[in-house]
Amino acid sequence: MYNRKPPFEDGFFPMKRIGSDDRDMVDLKQLARMIWRRRNLIILSTLLFGVLAYVLVSQITPTYSAQSKVMLDPRKSQVTIGEDVISELDINDQLVLSEAAVIKSNLLIEEVITEIGFDALAILDPANASPGLKDRVKAVARGIGLMKTPEPLTPEQALRARIETLVFVIRENLSVRREGKSFVIGITAKTPSPQLSALLAQTIAEKYIEQQLENRQNVAKQATAWIEERLKILRAELEAAQAAGVESRMKNLAADGTSLQAISQQLFELTTKLSEAQGDRTIAEASLNQLEVIVAEQGIRKAGTLLTSPQLEVLNAERVKLTIEDGVWARNYDAEHPSRKRLRSQIDVIEAEMIAEVEKIIEQKKGEVQLAQARERSIQSNMEQMQQRMIAISTNELDQEELQRKVNSARLAYEQLLNRLTETRSQEQLQKADARIIEQATVPGSPSAPKPKLIAVLGAMLGMAVGLGTTFYLGLVSKAYRSEDDIEADTGLPVLASLQAGEWDNPVDSYLDVMYAPNSEYAERIRQLRTSVLMQLPAGKTQKILVTSSTPDEGKTTTTLNLAAMIAKTGKSVILVDCDLRRSGLAAQFGWDMEFGLSDYLDRACDLEQAIYSDTHMPFDILTSNGAHAQTVDALGQDMLAEIMDLLEQSYDVIIIDSPPVLAVADGLMLARAVDSLVFVVRWNETPKQAVKKALGMLGDARARPSGLVFNMVDPKEYLTEFVGGYAYEE
Repeated sequence: MYNRKPPFEDGFFPMKRIGSDDRDMVDLKQLARMIWRRRNLIILSTLLFGVLAYVLVSQITPTYSAQSKVMLDPRKSQVTIGEDVISELDINDQLVLSEAAVIKSNLLIEEVITEIGFDALAILDPANASPGLKDRVKAVARGIGLMKTPEPLTPEQALRARIETLVFVIRENLSVRREGKSFVIGITAKTPSPQLSALLAQTIAEKYIEQQLENRQNVAKQATAWIEERLKILRAELEAAQAAGVESRMKNLAADGTSLQAISQQLFELTTKLSEAQGDRTIAEASLNQLEVIVAEQGIRKAGTLLTSPQLEVLNAERVKLTIEDGVWARNYDAEHPSRKRLRSQIDVIEAEMIAEVEKIIEQKKGEVQLAQARERSIQSNMEQMQQRMIAISTNELDQEELQRKVNSARLAYEQLLNRLTETRSQEQLQKADARIIEQATVPGSPSAPKPKLIAVLGAMLGMAVGLGTTFYLGLVSKAYRSEDDIEADTGLPVLASLQAGEWDNPVDSYLDVMYAPNSEYAERIRQLRTSVLMQLPAGKTQKILVTSSTPDEGKTTTTLNLAAMIAKTGKSVILVDCDLRRSGLAAQFGWDMEFGLSDYLDRACDLEQAIYSDTHMPFDILTSNGAHAQTVDALGQDMLAEIMDLLEQSYDVIIIDSPPVLAVADGLMLARAVDSLVFVVRWNETPKQAVKKALGMLGDARARPSGLVFNMVDPKEYLTEFVGGYAYEE
């Protein structure tokens, strides 16, 4: 692949066309023309896919759909007063979806299979179908020993396998869906038999309701049985608690012999006595302490004067009397007087008696204190014993109360459960399902699938999409140029003219069309090319124009011939130089009887004037070869070409050179350096883009500047009518 960037993309040919920036825009008209041009492909694809879909669907066994509907009933009926054994369903979205899953569960479907029977479901049993290719291959493999023959199943295993197979088939053809946001669940069964579909859908709904009711009744029965067993246990517990209470009361009565109230009264009385004893003890201790303080501080004699007792009062009076009497004697006699000695002796005796009396009182006080303390201790001991008895009796009574509470609790639980048993026995007979059937399944009158007409239409639509996709792929992912915008954007060169494809067999027919229908649409496009080329060339000297292309069969020679004819109509003297020495065919196509040609001149077999051919019916002269002369190619060098150009410039206003393809031979690169204008021909939707880029790159390397492009052989139905609309002058 040629990937070199041509020089004109780097600015060697700085030219930009208006509108070239719109190449990414979608041209709806061009797309429409592209679709119309390949309409046969689209129609064929549509018909093919539609017919194929119809034929394939017609081979499929039809299936019939039947539907039943159940509704989860949120309404609750209250027949009994007590609380229900089984709570009603709190219907929500999750519950509805869960119930739908229950309907499609294998447990429910197994019950349906048992209800309907294997005979009615034989049409769904794969074992009754004819063996398929896979089964036949397995049978052959087992026959030749490639596969091990499975061990035979027991009757129970075979029955279980058959049920599981039917469950799988039914679930695959069963649809359970919630209808919108309602509490209604639709159950749709699809089978090859309309009667079986209706039977299956209806039986599933009925079994679902029956299973719900049976489950509720079973739960109620289980609750009743559990309550009865529990009642037996509670009755035994109540009897045991009552017996324990009676036994405890008998033991407490025998052990305590009194009541807590009597003990409390006795304890109150002891508390009162204790308070009195404590008061007496306190008083006795205070009196004793006071007396001991007086004795310690003032002496025992002083204490005798302060204490009050009958004996002390008598002794104190006698002492006072003797003291007074001694005082009388003391006024006249001294202490040695016998009377005073006698009185002193008596006073001492009295004081000794007083001291003895005080000591006796002190001992008496101590005895009173000890007695008060002993009494207090005795009362406290009695109180402690009474408190212990009170605690023991209280504990026994608490135990008795605990036993009584147990008895009451057991009695209450027994009575409540007994009432609950009555309610559950009633509710067991009043259970109803949480759902009900709101629509019976009916036998369908026509198959639900397949729908041949619909599938055929969808197949046709798919075929149309494939045809359109193929059309877009071929049109948009083309390796050749299909629009002026694309080629101008890629090459940076202007399109001088777009020439439509005509129904011509050779260049002669095209030339005759231009000459004898000068106002045709094709002739107008040649005039456009002539104007575009001549406007780029300076006036006042011979104009040399080269027409070339990248590859053969792009209409280069036809374009050159018609351009020469159209320029000659302007009154200029024109000569067409055919430099394609390897494939020159103009002489043969026009039927010219040429004595000499360009190859002869190159071989120096004649003069240039002798090599130029003039046809009386053509407005320009021809310098060509009589057939192919590949051996003279090397003679046409740069010097020889300059010589020919110099000679022709003396006689002609315009020299048009038909060059070999650039990619085919190297002659075109040499010829491009010798002209004033280079016209590059590109065949519409045929010339590869890489070929165009490579050829232009080679011309750029040769420093040959193309004046523009000719978009040749354009389909007029797809391109040219977009702007001109078939406009042309009529003669």
